[in-house]
Amino acid sequence: MKKTLWFALMLTFVTGCARTSLPLFPLDRGEDLVPGCKVTTIQRQLPFIRVTCNQQGKNYKVEIIHTKKVCAYWCTRHYRLQPVPGAPVPPTAFLKRVMKRLQKVENTVGNTAFWKPDFLQRILPILVKPQNILALGLFLMLLLSTLVLLTRIYNTPGGRVVIYGVILGITGAVLTFAFIYNAVPYKYITIMHEAVTRNNIWQLYGKGNHTGYPFSCLLPKILGDGIVLSGIVALNISLAVFFVITGAALGLYLTKSPWFTMLWIWVLIKDPMFRASALSELPALLTGTIFLSGLAGAWAWNHRHELSRWTVWTAAINLVTATSLALWIRADMGGIGLVALAAMAYIALAPNRLKAAIENHIIAVIVSLAILGVAYHILLSLYETRPSIPFDLFALLSGFDIFSLSFLNLPIFLGFSISLMFPVVVLLGLAFLFKHPLRNLLLPVAVIIIFQSYFGISHKAGGPYFEMFRYLSMLTPVLFFIGFYGWRFVQEFTERRGLAWWTKPLVLLVLVFGAINPQVHGMKELNGEGVLLALKRNQKHLYDHDIDHYVGGPINTNQQIEVRYLMHQVHTYPGCVFLAQVFSQGCMGCWPKHGHEYVLIAFGLPLKGTKSFPYDGPQSLQTAMRDLHNTDCVMFYRGMDCNTLGKDDCMAIAKTGKLVNRLTMPSLRYNWPHEYGIRKQIIHLELYKLR
Repeated sequence: MKKTLWFALMLTFVTGCARTSLPLFPLDRGEDLVPGCKVTTIQRQLPFIRVTCNQQGKNYKVEIIHTKKVCAYWCTRHYRLQPVPGAPVPPTAFLKRVMKRLQKVENTVGNTAFWKPDFLQRILPILVKPQNILALGLFLMLLLSTLVLLTRIYNTPGGRVVIYGVILGITGAVLTFAFIYNAVPYKYITIMHEAVTRNNIWQLYGKGNHTGYPFSCLLPKILGDGIVLSGIVALNISLAVFFVITGAALGLYLTKSPWFTMLWIWVLIKDPMFRASALSELPALLTGTIFLSGLAGAWAWNHRHELSRWTVWTAAINLVTATSLALWIRADMGGIGLVALAAMAYIALAPNRLKAAIENHIIAVIVSLAILGVAYHILLSLYETRPSIPFDLFALLSGFDIFSLSFLNLPIFLGFSISLMFPVVVLLGLAFLFKHPLRNLLLPVAVIIIFQSYFGISHKAGGPYFEMFRYLSMLTPVLFFIGFYGWRFVQEFTERRGLAWWTKPLVLLVLVFGAINPQVHGMKELNGEGVLLALKRNQKHLYDHDIDHYVGGPINTNQQIEVRYLMHQVHTYPGCVFLAQVFSQGCMGCWPKHGHEYVLIAFGLPLKGTKSFPYDGPQSLQTAMRDLHNTDCVMFYRGMDCNTLGKDDCMAIAKTGKLVNRLTMPSLRYNWPHEYGIRKQIIHLELYKLR
């Protein structure tokens, strides 16, 4: 493979990952932000964006810059408005309208600091075009390259099974989506995040922070606008069907053992991490599907000496595109592709003398890695006193920390599964793949790096079980694939030892007992169902609503129950708009340094998206009600944010309405207290009719 072509591929990869700065600015020339003040120019520079508004012949200018500092006025989480030197002071109404647009950008998934200085803006200005075109192009490129490679796999021994599995998987996914679209019972929806009530409301509209831009930009095309959470879950369930069917075909291709494949598929379907991914907003199954597509490229790369050069280039494009999409959707999952591309670059470009030097001086390589480990610990000590070190860098370095033995916790957290079989087979698969590191493009190395990063950034106080459960649900599709090599390990072991033919059925029988064995730990700490039912038996008077009505998914803590409760209420009152007093986005733990603690947010089926109103006390309700004057039914929702110790209990607004519904549940916390506050011991979710 020529170096020039390789670098051309890397350029394709970089453009594919151009998440950087490229959402369009949410203003148009000629737009009237305020009466009589029309936007005349929008000047984009590397350090700022300058907007000019003309009112009665006078030009008012304002600059928007990136800031990470907390400020009291004219600031959002990422942006700050500042005057332009020499220009007249803009009207306050104009500034407020610009601020609302900036807040809208921050509330939209995938939008980042669009002014961020980036070399791509210098050399690739074409990428300022809408990102959904780029996302769609990457999806199509991945699809076409995968189809081309599947035609090559078709002629290999057992390859037809894979093709038939892909066809059946696509058919099953499409039929599943057609049957369950907007029909997913809300009691099973399992939100896999932790945040304030405002974020829970955003989840109803598919605006969660874990979906990634390519996924979120295509969702409106598939599901439309408005409250689409059920549709997102239906889409993930459909992807789960595709993954199960295609995974079964892939297992038959890799292991040639239908009995093990059937058992392994059963373990996957029952696995709580897999089920939680299928019932949540997470893109775990989307990235898992991208991973399956990338396997076609990895297969062709390993058979490059038997295939045409054109096919090998198709494989490389396939892997580059899969990596770009995975990084764009979920950066940590893109790490698998990055490691694979690094292995490919080493194989294709490294001179033979360098390869020989590495093989002959492996001790020096290990020492170099140890030095990097020392550097990491130095940075870690600096991080404790200098919070300005980027958190992403901290997470990345923790993945490469060879002094950390956190990867030894992998078997423990794999115990979240329903059985002992899952961790045993996955570990055997990792052992098998470590025997052929470059042939599998360093997949086990990538998995360990990602796991160590997850472990390094997970909450060590308040909820490590949930954090690691959520993170590992992203890795479950990859670990499932690695499990097939666990059976390959057994096959090679018996053949190498010359054991009798019946040893494999015996091992399979042992795995069957492992599959039906109860899980070691995990779910009791996560779903809280035992706590809920015990409390219900002992204190029945606390319950004004049937808690079982909202307990049904793989996880049942406060976040999931609140989202299920909200889904139920908006569909129970489809003609109503709901108002909620919630923590502001920049508030997090709601310390005074973050400014206003609360905002009013409107949501419901009549609205295509949420609407925010400033909150300066109970009198702010009048502003919101005037804005909703065309709505005959307005409800006030008193959610979890109103059940935070030391904060406003929201009763000042609630008392102006009539209580129509209440759900009482115990506080099952899994977040850092300083991050989102401490909930009261008993949480009341209440609904009041205002109009």
